Amino acid sequence: MILETLQRELTRSQRECLPLGVIMADIDHFKEINDVHGHIAGDHVLRQTAQRLQSVLRPYDTVGRYGGEEFLVVLSGCDANAALTLAERLRHCIDTEPVVEGDTHSA
Repeated sequence: MILETLQRELTRSQRECLPLGVIMADIDHFKEINDVHGHIAGDHVLRQTAQRLQSVLRPYDTVGRYGGEEFLVVLSGCDANAALTLAERLRHCIDTEPVVEGDTHSA
């Protein structure tokens, strides 16, 4: 799904001569979460991470799971400097507080 979104936005970006920002985000030490706490806890961490990332984005930006613990963020009309600034905001929204069981944080 996220790769389809990326392809659509790449095409639109080229057609309209607009910048397109793309961020790859990876959860550090995720294997350890699964190994120590189990896959249910790992799934919870993935869901909460996605929700937190989405809470920082504009309504027309998209975040989706790319791989095991990787997320791809597609930023329409976003140049490299703005994408870098947003990447730091995304990192900060994840880094500031831990995910806890039953957490429904939506920033």
